[in-house]
Amino acid sequence: DKPYIARILIEGSRRGLLVVEPGEISVDTLSRFATGSPLNLALTSHIAARDSLAHICDTLAARRYHYADSVFRPLMAKARANLSASIDSAITAHISDPLGEYFLLQEAYEMTSSQLDSMLAAYPSINRGIRLTRLIEAQKLKQRTSPGNKFVDFEIAGDTAVVKLSDYVGRGKYTLVDFWASWCGPCRREAATLKQIYSQWADKGLEIVGIAVWDEPQATLAAIDQLGLPWPNILNTQRVATDAYGISSIPSIILFDPEGIIVARDIYGADLERAVAKAMSTYTPDQEADD
Repeated sequence: DKPYIARILIEGSRRGLLVVEPGEISVDTLSRFATGSPLNLALTSHIAARDSLAHICDTLAARRYHYADSVFRPLMAKARANLSASIDSAITAHISDPLGEYFLLQEAYEMTSSQLDSMLAAYPSINRGIRLTRLIEAQKLKQRTSPGNKFVDFEIAGDTAVVKLSDYVGRGKYTLVDFWASWCGPCRREAATLKQIYSQWADKGLEIVGIAVWDEPQATLAAIDQLGLPWPNILNTQRVATDAYGISSIPSIILFDPEGIIVARDIYGADLERAVAKAMSTYTPDQEADD
């Protein structure tokens, strides 16, 4: 009776996003977007416009030091204002259909709890579906698992035994925990950083454990083999692990100290390498930690 947003899954991999509504709809499994109906056209058009404006912001940021400060600041302010206006226009135009919530969600995933509250206040009539409701709750859980807090344990029934996060974390060693999925492009790209960190620090006491979320076990195992991941992985956690840590987008990487205290979370690339190097620079492994 009402249009809704759906995903196409092929053998556990995400292959398309579409608005289900009357009409002949075609989905391109490479671009992962649909055409052939009014809302699907609006979806692809907005994403193309948003990506174009976001690219301008990213390009300016990358060339920051090519400009005098008096030139750069107004250029960046204008670029960000154009991006913000595009997003606001899209949400407002679709406030009463599924795209309004979808467009808001795409921005909300990068927001702090207070920023999300402000955005929701700006659109009081926006539909609060399952995903938005989960995101609001995730923000609360994320606050409870911010740096300085003790790790939150969870358990998964494996093929032969129950596996817990506490089997790996809080056992006397610094531990990087990578929440990821086989279908997630950024997760696969970040694996290169993790492998570099592992090769540098594993023999000095650092451990890494992967947490496969929102994924099928066979797809995860295939990705582990393809990527050559040498560390252990907890499979098939679905939403159990991400709900425990308020994770609404992946990859999400958390660094725990030897006692299981969160040192850093949601940092990547060079920032992650620096955080690990800083932690490990003063760390002496306890030879009896695993006893």
